[in-house]
Amino acid sequence: MTDQDILSRREGGIATLTLNRPAQMNAVTDEMLIRLTNLVNEIAADRDIRALILTGKGRAFCAGADVNVGVSRDQEPGIRERERRIKETDRPETSLPKWTFTGLPFPTIAAVNGAAVGVGVEWTIQCDFRIAAESARFGWVFSKRGITPDTGAGPYLLPHIVGLTKALELMYTGEIIDAWESERIGLVSQVVSDDQLLPAAREFAARIS
Repeated sequence: MTDQDILSRREGGIATLTLNRPAQMNAVTDEMLIRLTNLVNEIAADRDIRALILTGKGRAFCAGADVNVGVSRDQEPGIRERERRIKETDRPETSLPKWTFTGLPFPTIAAVNGAAVGVGVEWTIQCDFRIAAESARFGWVFSKRGITPDTGAGPYLLPHIVGLTKALELMYTGEIIDAWESERIGLVSQVVSDDQLLPAAREFAARIS
């Protein structure tokens, strides 16, 4: 992994993080997870930042963990190594678990292009707002692999966003839903054309910040 696997931009009080492995549909490695967490912690400590946008490069937002490379976040040695390399920063007190995108001192927006599954879809609901491109797809596909949502955000946060019954349906069936269904159930606040996704996210970030 190189630093280019996650692009970081700060402009006009708005930080944008872009997952940048388009050939792998932005599938996440351990190195990416460490760098992403460190970037978010750095941004959280920046007093000039008023909003954060998370998006993906290419035809997918994030296809989850890169099973070809292996992500060891559920293995004790990998967890210890990751924690050793993550630079901690102070965040406001919160009753939520210490997820990547919760407890930040400013609004967070997921600008979702293409597929968001696995840890990718979990990151979208850790954000305060979600804006979807017409190409967006959302899926809690963990049940198809016989595992639970890996960050734990799905069972905790999704019922508050779409209601308990719909949340359970999405998590139990592993169904992948499109942008329009996501808007209908309240998972996303708006759907825009793919070429307008980042402009819409930046306009919204400027408006709420």
